[in-house]
Amino acid sequence: MDAPVASGALRPILQLHATRHCNLACAHCYTKSGPDAREALMPDTIVPLLEDAWALGYRVLSVSGGEPLIDRHLFEWLPTARSLGFQIDIATNGLLVTPALAARLAPLVDIVAVSIDGPPEAHNELRRSRVAFAGAERGLRALKAAGIVTAVIHTARADSLVHLRWLFGWARDLDLHLLQLHPLEASGRAFAMHEALEDSEGSLATRLMLLSGIIGADHATVPVHVDAVPFAMLDAICDRPVEILLAGSGVASLCDTLVVGSDGAVMPLVHGIDPALSLGSLHGARLSMLAARWMADGGAAALVQHQRNVRDDLRETLQWPYFGWHAALAARPARVLAPG
Repeated sequence: MDAPVASGALRPILQLHATRHCNLACAHCYTKSGPDAREALMPDTIVPLLEDAWALGYRVLSVSGGEPLIDRHLFEWLPTARSLGFQIDIATNGLLVTPALAARLAPLVDIVAVSIDGPPEAHNELRRSRVAFAGAERGLRALKAAGIVTAVIHTARADSLVHLRWLFGWARDLDLHLLQLHPLEASGRAFAMHEALEDSEGSLATRLMLLSGIIGADHATVPVHVDAVPFAMLDAICDRPVEILLAGSGVASLCDTLVVGSDGAVMPLVHGIDPALSLGSLHGARLSMLAARWMADGGAAALVQHQRNVRDDLRETLQWPYFGWHAALAARPARVLAPG
């Protein structure tokens, strides 16, 4: 499954991978989800997680997987997230969306994003399904008919850049609300995709930024978000004094994204970051306890140091003005000792 839509980029995000079960086994899945994967979190774990995350300051819930709509427990805990006040975004492959399911989702979600990898043939090949594109498009139409804000997530690869003009035009013709472009990350099954390993860091993100600006000028009716940042922003991110951060609003002041996996692991910032930086597991304690211990026992300071180390590495090696910050954090081992 792709990363959920980053609609709450300025508000702390709880990214929840409630299940790895999926009706597809996509070549670029960064969680290695698929039909044979059954790892999942139960409502008695998710409900306390949502309560604690809200208390800690997280305001956006991004639900991914696996395929979240295949989770038979989804509608058991989704109303809790709504009652707490979360903005709720769901990322899906769209195949399971029917008019009835869209109507059921409508009062409980703010945005539903469907993953599209290019024109039908390219999408189906990457999704390893002859019906993937038709199902995704059908799902998008059902979501729009139900009055749900609809978005498309495109995982960009070096060979998919030629499809950007088609993608922008297709999103415009469907009158979608947002197009999110996410550079492919070398994680999960995508690690085996040679383009991710051969592409120098920042090259894909920079080309994506430039092309989206040029093509987007001709398709101005669809807002576009690219998951890339300019290197110039990093000093502002990394040079905040640790003492000020630790005295701030807690874990949410350090981690604009908190990632919870289907195995219960709680990771700062991004899926795939060095496990040494983990807050711990929900199977051992509630999030409130994990966060307090992580802040007090050096986990927060270790994360800040990791960010600074990665920033310094990039200063020496990066040849492009834009890059994926979270992907860079996940690609490098932590050179600090964090609590286990």
